[in-house]
Formats: sequence, C-alpha cells, structure tokens
Amino acid sequence: MYQNIKTSLLIAALSVSSFIESAVAESRTWTSADGKKVEAIYAGIEGAGATAKVKLKLPDGKLVLYPVARLSEADQLFVKGNLPTGPAALAAEIDKLVFEKQKSSYGKLQQQLASLGSSNLDAAEKLGFHTVLVPET
Repeated sequence: MYQNIKTSLLIAALSVSSFIESAVAESRTWTSADGKKVEAIYAGIEGAGATAKVKLKLPDGKLVLYPVARLSEADQLFVKGNLPTGPAALAAEIDKLVFEKQKSSYGKLQQQLASLGSSNLDAAEKLGFHTVLVPET
C-alpha cells in the first residue's frame, strides 16, 4: 500500500511538472515598457537583480536576451512567477552565476598576464601571486 501511495505521488508530481513546463514553453506575446511587442517562448533568465535578462526564443529559433527591467509590468510578473523556487533549483542557479563569474575573472586574468609581455610566472608575481614550491612525494 505504501508503494502505491508513493507511486501515485510521483505520478502527480510529474504531471504537475509537465504542465508547468508546457505552460512556460508556449509562445506568448511579450511587451516592452515602451509598448513594443514580440512573439517568443520564455527560455529562462540570466543574471540577477537590476541586470537580470530574460531569455526569449524567437519564432526563427534565435535566442535573445532582454533586460527584465525594460519589460512591461505584466511580463515582469510573468518572469518572477517562473523563477526557480526549490532549494535544488536555487542552488543550481547560484552555481551557474558563480561559474560565469569565475570564467569571466579567469579570462580577465589571462588578458592581464598576456599584456605584461613576460613569462607567466613572472607576470603572476607582478600581479601579486607568489610561487610556492611543493616537494614531490
């Protein structure tokens, strides 16, 4: 009996999840704050806060980013209503943001090292990094 309840709950959860995914994946008319309209599918969000951008998939398949702050109030509410809310989903979003920040920082560091024009070791030391020799085991 416990197994039947567990199976029923799983089926119900999957059904709700499928319903939510199909509702979000449907094309809708998006309106900017200045009244311009475009038909697109909601494909997620990138960033957070004032710099957050909504990902919109256009009918031709192109994926565009548009500032959430420049959407109509109704579309901003739609985006907020589709943000991840569960702990695992929030953790995944945080991981994505941290990874993107690390990737960006690493790229900038590489550019700084290349612009110094000396060996990577000397350049790293000029930037304040110090070499630590670890004895072989």
